[in-house]
Amino acid sequence: MYQLPKSVTPSWSGKSNTMRNSNGSAGLKIMVVTIALVLIVGIVTATWAVKTSNKEKGLTNKMEAQEQVIEAFFDKMWKILKQQAGVTDEYKNSFGKIYKDLMAGRYSGEKKGEMMLWVKEHNPQFDTKLFDKLMISIEAQREGFFVEQKKIIAMVNEQKNLIEFFPSSMIVGDREIYKYEVISSAKAKEVMKTRQENDVDLFNKKKE
Repeated sequence: MYQLPKSVTPSWSGKSNTMRNSNGSAGLKIMVVTIALVLIVGIVTATWAVKTSNKEKGLTNKMEAQEQVIEAFFDKMWKILKQQAGVTDEYKNSFGKIYKDLMAGRYSGEKKGEMMLWVKEHNPQFDTKLFDKLMISIEAQREGFFVEQKKIIAMVNEQKNLIEFFPSSMIVGDREIYKYEVISSAKAKEVMKTRQENDVDLFNKKKE
């Protein structure tokens, strides 16, 4: 019987070793890629977490600074009363008691007389002919005040969203929402409470 020469006999053990080496190399590559992906995801997540935390802290710092801007309107308003109404520094504490009501518009419109009375009480020599000019100056400051107040209201809302909404709530959910007392007119508060506006007059005053 014819026999194959020993030199041409197939080496199955060599093929087996090659296959094992190939499988081991593929497994090592998969493990390296997996580790790399985990590291990338971890770095991205950590970076996002730091940015979210810093953003919330930055908003808090901005709101604190913005409150100082808003508080500066007190001094602006007081200077107007000193310069235009001749009210002296000894009545600054008294002014502080009506400041919020003044900024909320409770001394405008039909209640302007109450403001005039306050000025006259603190400066009996005040020329009432200048009162309208004084009120125009006060109104301009009120407008500026509310522009700045809108900014801090927007910041508070942004911070609140960060704290309450997922996924940022996972990072800053345990932080306190910034407290800011909104100053608005008594009329506006009444409308929001009753959901009715009964004083709308599209044509100013109806002609009889």
